[in-house]
Amino acid sequence: MKGLSETPRRRYLIVIAALGAIALGCGENQELPASTHAVPGTPASVDEVPVLTVGSAAGDTLQELYRVITPFLTPDGRLVVPLASDRTIRVFASDGRFLTALGRPGEGPGEFGNIGGAWLRGDTIEAFDSQLRRITRFGPDGSVDVVNLDRNAPIQGIVPGAVADGWILVRVAGREEPESKEAELSRRDDIIVDHFGRHGAYLGEVARTLGMARFRSPVWNGFDPLSPRSVLQVGNGLLHVAETLTARIRMLEPDGTIRNEVTWTPEGVEAVAEVVASVIDSVVSEEPAEQADRTRARWEAAPAPEQLSVWWDYLVDPEGFIWVRPYEPFRHAAALGGFGTGSYVLGGNGQGGRWIVVSPEEGAVGEIELPAALNPVQITSHAVVSVERDTLGVESVHVYRLVRH
Repeated sequence: MKGLSETPRRRYLIVIAALGAIALGCGENQELPASTHAVPGTPASVDEVPVLTVGSAAGDTLQELYRVITPFLTPDGRLVVPLASDRTIRVFASDGRFLTALGRPGEGPGEFGNIGGAWLRGDTIEAFDSQLRRITRFGPDGSVDVVNLDRNAPIQGIVPGAVADGWILVRVAGREEPESKEAELSRRDDIIVDHFGRHGAYLGEVARTLGMARFRSPVWNGFDPLSPRSVLQVGNGLLHVAETLTARIRMLEPDGTIRNEVTWTPEGVEAVAEVVASVIDSVVSEEPAEQADRTRARWEAAPAPEQLSVWWDYLVDPEGFIWVRPYEPFRHAAALGGFGTGSYVLGGNGQGGRWIVVSPEEGAVGEIELPAALNPVQITSHAVVSVERDTLGVESVHVYRLVRH
């Protein structure tokens, strides 16, 4: 709860404590399995100290990282770090040694106008370039293959990843503005999911969901202070789609057919009005005195939400589980920077703390505590990859050992 004034934080804690006592008394919360009866393969713990770090070696320009996106481990232990800043993909050995850089700025084969994301397909590293509208594939033998995407298709710079017969791309479409600029309006972005084939053909829209909530008022136009969102992930060959107001994650085939879904019982419902007031108090407390009244008026002009998010982020586990980060208003409220620095629909800003582990067959099957500084972006069978930023915004990538039951 960094940066909170004592008054709003104390008020919030009193509210949550009272609600927690009520929830326990009513027996409404779902009990998580005890560790002695853990489902085989569920995560048990993550080490406090990383086994690999890149981005922290002073004086080494190859260790200087800025605008890191979607880093990941390969099966042989290499750490792949795509950088939007210099439009290259750096590859490090399992001991942190720099091995090579893939790509460079430009428009030729193997070059990037930008990098919107990268991932592994088999033994090939793929990366998406929204400016040049193409996928670049770096083979293990040094080969480079370029797949141009349909030039008539709608494309933005958001890609959750690859599926068996192509790629999933996501675009955010704002709602139509009202004729009256003074009319108060609360609306949600439309999140549209598109499917592209292995040769770049546009195969059509496969899913929709709702994104950020925005409002218009005479005081200010912007996002709601506790706006919900949707998060989309590709994992285990399926597209995962979920909206933070509901404890449900849909698992879709690339053509949009629902394969399965994960549901669980969310934790006790919080007193919405009190939480909103406390978050606004927190935001105002960080402003200079001469701006405090204006800041308060801006956020208090937002329409009151009917409910709060019940979770904020999730990651797909290759062992068939999904890790879900419960919503904490003072860490995840949009007004306090909860959307993070990247695309708000791709997740990757759930932060450390307690995560719930769920499965399609059994719902919640356990929980795991992550180190406070850890910001997980990938889970493998035996590791968690994290992108971390210090107080000056300097980025580094860490790999933590994961132990399973």
